[in-house]
Amino acid sequence: MHVRVRIFGKPDAIVVVDSKLTKIEQFRRIIRDKFDVETKLQRLFYGGKLLEDGYTFHDYNIKLNDVIQLMVRAQPVESHDEKTSEPQHNEEKSSEISEDKEKVYKDTESTLYAVGDLIDMKDREQGAWFEGKIVRIVLDPDVQYENENKECGSLDNSDIHDKESDLENKPPSDSSEEETKSKRKGIAKFFTKAAKGRKQTKEMKVEKVKVTNENILYKVQLDADEEDSDLYCKLKEIRPRARKEINIQDLKLGQTVMLNHNTDEPLEKGYWYDFKVEEVKKLRVNYELVGTLYLGPDSVPQNDTKVRVHDKVFTIEQPVPVVERNEEYRKFISEVPEKRSQPLNCLKCRDDEDAPCKECGCYLCLGKESPEKIVLCDECNNGFHMKCLTPPLTELPEEDWYCPSCKRDPSDVIAPGAAKQTKKTNASKTNRDWGRGMACVGKTKTCAMPPNHFGPIPGIEVGMCWRFRIQLSESGVHRPPVSGIHGRDVEGAYSIVLSGGYEDDVDNGNEFTYTGSGGRDLSGNKRTAEQSCDQTLTRENKALARNCAVKEVSEKGADAQDAWRQGKPVRVVRSYKMLKHFPKYAPKEGIRYDGIYKVVKYYPEKGLSGYRVWKYLLRRDDPSPAPWEPGAKQFPIVYPDGYLEAEAEKKALKEKSSKGKGNNKKRALRESNQSSTESEASPPLKKRKTREDKKAEENKKKDTTKNSVSPKTKIPSMFTRSPRSNNKREENVLTSDEKEAIDSDTLNSKLWGECLDICEKQGKKEFIEHVTQVFLCIICQEVAVSPVTTPCLHNFCMACLRLAFKSTESQNCPCCRQNLSKAELQPNENLKTALRAILTGYDAGKK
Repeated sequence: MHVRVRIFGKPDAIVVVDSKLTKIEQFRRIIRDKFDVETKLQRLFYGGKLLEDGYTFHDYNIKLNDVIQLMVRAQPVESHDEKTSEPQHNEEKSSEISEDKEKVYKDTESTLYAVGDLIDMKDREQGAWFEGKIVRIVLDPDVQYENENKECGSLDNSDIHDKESDLENKPPSDSSEEETKSKRKGIAKFFTKAAKGRKQTKEMKVEKVKVTNENILYKVQLDADEEDSDLYCKLKEIRPRARKEINIQDLKLGQTVMLNHNTDEPLEKGYWYDFKVEEVKKLRVNYELVGTLYLGPDSVPQNDTKVRVHDKVFTIEQPVPVVERNEEYRKFISEVPEKRSQPLNCLKCRDDEDAPCKECGCYLCLGKESPEKIVLCDECNNGFHMKCLTPPLTELPEEDWYCPSCKRDPSDVIAPGAAKQTKKTNASKTNRDWGRGMACVGKTKTCAMPPNHFGPIPGIEVGMCWRFRIQLSESGVHRPPVSGIHGRDVEGAYSIVLSGGYEDDVDNGNEFTYTGSGGRDLSGNKRTAEQSCDQTLTRENKALARNCAVKEVSEKGADAQDAWRQGKPVRVVRSYKMLKHFPKYAPKEGIRYDGIYKVVKYYPEKGLSGYRVWKYLLRRDDPSPAPWEPGAKQFPIVYPDGYLEAEAEKKALKEKSSKGKGNNKKRALRESNQSSTESEASPPLKKRKTREDKKAEENKKKDTTKNSVSPKTKIPSMFTRSPRSNNKREENVLTSDEKEAIDSDTLNSKLWGECLDICEKQGKKEFIEHVTQVFLCIICQEVAVSPVTTPCLHNFCMACLRLAFKSTESQNCPCCRQNLSKAELQPNENLKTALRAILTGYDAGKK
């Protein structure tokens, strides 16, 4: 197995990995030896995940030829500027805090309010009105008033600086005494500002204003606060205490009143808000008002708000100037009215002090005594007496505190990306490394054709050969990576593999007898075993029987006779393992596609093992010549991407390790024999040489001298070009029907032009792969079925596009967001015909 490691600014490098069970820490050591990057500085990413030590490639589902991003962790170096900036920043913060603490409030008087007036104060968060009392009237320290005394001689110092700057910046031509001092001072002021950039004091920047009711502050003490409220409010945030109650029948439309409302629980009592009445509704028990509710410090209107009246409704009082107040009014406002209702703190016990409640009291003992010793959980917000806990707390915690039910063990907490969840523990642990070999790497590609496709795969020609079985699954010729028959018992068989797994198989090339599957005990994760019972006509055996051109599948067997060509086609693949039994028709290396066959007959028979087996007679029905026939196309074997480079690196590592250990020549010869392909059988080590062997060695030496390769180096067969590739490959030319279908699709002429260029330069297989990518529907990620070409020249499935319009509730192109509401979207029949001509059967069974 091998992967690609990507470093920013450098090309991808192939790194060989022994197994899918290779641990990340082992992989880090491989990267350290190859890229000279210490393991502590490595940050490995795959699929958006940070790879952590202790896990394997299999845990992260890393497959063959996948890309792993390597980022080198930079070691932070603290600069001198950063060290000096931190104390400066802290000094600025401390100076700001000290300025706030040193604010001095000077007493003053107001013409509208006096100290001791009962008022309603507006909350700066919710916009609700709370009962309070004015305890002090002061000047705003952030405002510069006209009649306020100068502080610290700041204005005098500025005058001195201005005079000095006048002398320095005075022009020689304008030095006459007739020029006024004010003019010179103004010019000098301009020059000093531009040249020196002198800092202006705070008093010079603030514009002086007169003392009015709007720019002074009123210190308010709330009735609900036992301690000093320390609230300084402006004029718009206070108003006289609401006293006059208004009857519901006397309400007028458009009148603004103050009423009680709970924004969270409308049926419960809440805070007091301003409300503009627009409609009064009489309910069965009480009234409901509809209008505008004003929330927040800026009185944001909430239109069409329904408020259930379950308390008093007050008119909004207007302030009376202090001068116009008489004795009767002073006596009236000095009387403390009845306290207004407030929202309940606990809806469960209704604020009953005697009722036990775990919502507002201790969650364990339900008591409400000693509220100062109740600690709240920062997770569930439940209260607990410090003495009720086990063990009890002696003092209130300064940091976050969690109750026993919410507290977690720090050892059980896993940081994000630090570990993976173990879904299931294996009962039987084994040290066997099952992750080696190409069968364990998994698929890296997926064929665009549907899995239940009968007949040839577009782009796959007779004679094509792959090195590994998993590549066969990726190409779509034979999907199962292990099973020899691919099919469904209700549809039929799509493909089979001839690999010599059953002793009853007989291969005659254009006609062969194939043995069904089953009858073997494969328990214990076995891949093959000896015949141990009779085979049955079920599953894959029944699927292959359905390909025979007969009316019904029979347990006795059936024969299509002369109508065998009317049966369903079966793709047949031969493996190099057939060399042991029928070397005439088997490939010398890898797995080869041999075309379409039809089932002539199937029948049960007693096999060589003594058990009943199902046999199938298949006959070739393909227009292309068979690979063993003269005139057949010869194709080079297809290797996985990066496989040859990985094998070359493996060989180089083996040679390097053998030189380092000082192995003898025999061991080096043994390792070179093991590195050869499976098709090459390594000769025994101790064997006398015959004359034929000597002649063969002399011929090999002659070949090596011709290729100018040193006799010490041995090149495995997998790195040399296959003998078939020496023959000139015939050009892959499109048929006249395919060209005609492509030319008819004028809307996608640009895309088809790109595809045709690839067909001329690289071949038909690459052409078909490019077609599947160009005409891919970005919604379902498959080749577009019933394709629709939009005015912006993007192609989608008709069903996918309708679903996208319905889900997004807008008719925009999913690719470029162009508005398609005015376009009449119809399937592009020309594109549909072209795709069907090139990818025959790609839309079978799809809507």
